[in-house]
Amino acid sequence: MSKDIQDIVQIANSLSNNDLANLITMLGDRLDVYVGQLGRHQISSPVKDACMNGAVVQINLELTELDDISDDAQAIYADFQRCMVRAGHDQAISVLDECFRDHLIDQNEEVRV
Repeated sequence: MSKDIQDIVQIANSLSNNDLANLITMLGDRLDVYVGQLGRHQISSPVKDACMNGAVVQINLELTELDDISDDAQAIYADFQRCMVRAGHDQAISVLDECFRDHLIDQNEEVRV
């Protein structure tokens, strides 16, 4: 193990969990967390902050400010629509537009397709 890595390990081991939470909060704008996948879209989120939750450090993501991950459905759909146009699938888009509008209306959301 290199000297630099050993120094980092020593610093990490010297931090309390509270110190670690504070450090993560300070560095949050440099961090992004992969959450998972929604269809063919990979979901990630910047770190909002970190805090203590019992004896462990809890990392809070900006994504958690959404009421529901489907709040971002219109952005995902717009990306999908652009890909379909590039691929020349205009007819498929008109069918998807209808389904997407129905989905949004079912959720009592404003339709902005």
